[in-house]
Amino acid sequence: MSAGLLLAEHEAAPAGPAPGQAVPRWDDAAILTPLFQDDLIARERDGVLRLYEALTRDRPLFRDANGSWVVSSFEQGCAVLSDPAYVAQPPLPAEEAAVYAPILATMLLRDGDAHAALRRHFAPLFKTQRMDRLHAFMDQDIASCVAALPASAFDAGASLAHHLPARMACVLMGLAPEHAPRLVALTAPVLRLISGTPLPPASMLALLQASRVAIQALATLMARQAPATLHYLDIDPHALATHALSDGTEHASCASNLCLLFVAAYTTSMLSLGNTLALATQRPGLWTQMAQEPSRIPRTVAELGRLAPAAQALQRYAAHDLTLGDVPLRAGEPVVVMVAAANRDPRAFEHPDEVDLGRHARTLTFGAGPHGCVGVGLARRQLGGLLAALTSRYPRLAPLARPSRGLQVGTFLGYDRLWLGVPAESAKAPAPVRQPNA
Repeated sequence: MSAGLLLAEHEAAPAGPAPGQAVPRWDDAAILTPLFQDDLIARERDGVLRLYEALTRDRPLFRDANGSWVVSSFEQGCAVLSDPAYVAQPPLPAEEAAVYAPILATMLLRDGDAHAALRRHFAPLFKTQRMDRLHAFMDQDIASCVAALPASAFDAGASLAHHLPARMACVLMGLAPEHAPRLVALTAPVLRLISGTPLPPASMLALLQASRVAIQALATLMARQAPATLHYLDIDPHALATHALSDGTEHASCASNLCLLFVAAYTTSMLSLGNTLALATQRPGLWTQMAQEPSRIPRTVAELGRLAPAAQALQRYAAHDLTLGDVPLRAGEPVVVMVAAANRDPRAFEHPDEVDLGRHARTLTFGAGPHGCVGVGLARRQLGGLLAALTSRYPRLAPLARPSRGLQVGTFLGYDRLWLGVPAESAKAPAPVRQPNA
């Protein structure tokens, strides 16, 4: 996931367009702030895709007006995300770093040995035995949700995307799925804080305070209702609840990371689910093919994730003076990898805008390198299970004329409302999807 401190610190960046204004031109001085401060991408998806295409072709590395280096080349994006010389934690002054301690203590923004230690600490949550139980819950939950859908039309945003991932995230944490609505609302400030939304310092501090409330509430809830999960992670439940906000302590770090894990598990799947269903029903022939050949669903999930990633961009900082391509970077300079653009780079992907189920190329959908998404398998498993259930019940499904609504929080993109339905029998025969090589 992205880091919310990235764009906020550059207050001198030109203001973005007012709601309803156009997508910036590829050669504009300021691109990042207009894209990520409002809901521009959610409103103007086609226009933003054209912008990404132009950036990848004509401006694969440039310096934005806010001071960040912007990378839309797939090769250079991989290099930045995989090289430990590009770090996730922003170079803040000591007094400012102390203010943001709860977020800076998470694996999202730690680097090197500290980051590796945190991943090892929480890796047991994703061990095979726990995943088998979680998969069984997900399959049953998906089956119940799909069975309850109306026969002809439904809002996949409200009925599926805002429902299934949050319940899965609760069970991952050892909590009853019924806690999902409260926890989603409670952790909304955490999501916005890490989203990359360009905000002034006062707004960031307000979000930070609300995030501290969320961290404490989740720690207290887990201490009371998920002690077995905490003991499994070698965390003392009472100490976690008591010291969740004692910055600089081990238990404060654990509390912050548990909160981040919930947000990441829920948000990644929620956004990916909407994006995947939208594309799967828009692309001619794709839905029918999945219904007829369910074995193609895993490759479909991967390919649609390439075309419509939940995280549009990821942020890093130069740890020391270095060179990116032929461009010298000074220590501390920010680098923004435009994931959604790099995933369509024609130098890396032949026919990049097509759905090619024979494509097995690496993508940046779930990041890369040390900070690659720890729950990627879980997200793909839920997406695949949902597509299997939906294509079984609805062998034909298409977008409806009812207004759908995109959802954008900074660099994160999905759907808030997504109306789908069974098309009329007189629908035009679909064109074929590009097939894998025999």
